[in-house]
Amino acid sequence: MHDAGPATDWAAQAASGQQLAVGGPRGSFVVPDDFDWYLFIGDETALPAIGRRLEELRGGTRAIVVAAVAGPDEEQTFQSNADVETVWVHRPLSRADEAAPLLDAVRALTLPKTGDGYAWAAGESQTAKLLRRHLVDERGLDKAWIKAAGYWRRGAVSIHETHND
Repeated sequence: MHDAGPATDWAAQAASGQQLAVGGPRGSFVVPDDFDWYLFIGDETALPAIGRRLEELRGGTRAIVVAAVAGPDEEQTFQSNADVETVWVHRPLSRADEAAPLLDAVRALTLPKTGDGYAWAAGESQTAKLLRRHLVDERGLDKAWIKAAGYWRRGAVSIHETHND
């Protein structure tokens, strides 16, 4: 028994055989490190995950980041051994749930024509879904190597949706 808190309160009243499960913070998968290039797409909510993934990449790997933020003051510097190209998309927070700003920026990209690529998109749920659909249907990328997650949806609380077929 330790200082007061939810687990201590539960333990003080627990009967023999009762179980308590504790989870979190939510973990994340590890991006395979054997691709020739990477594409990471997201809004403000995806920036920590994008930063982590860039830090994990080996030197000499090409990475492209497309990130939507409210303006230049919200842009971040990422640490990576990879060769990183970042495209910042500026749009007001009032339009954060609109897919067009990120989708248009991704459509304008010139992706590498050689080598195997891995793509990851996260942020507003419908936007992540549309980005994945664009990469598969319009760009012809292998859907097995495109992961997309909805971190939020306007008006919804505590969602995490995976859009991988």
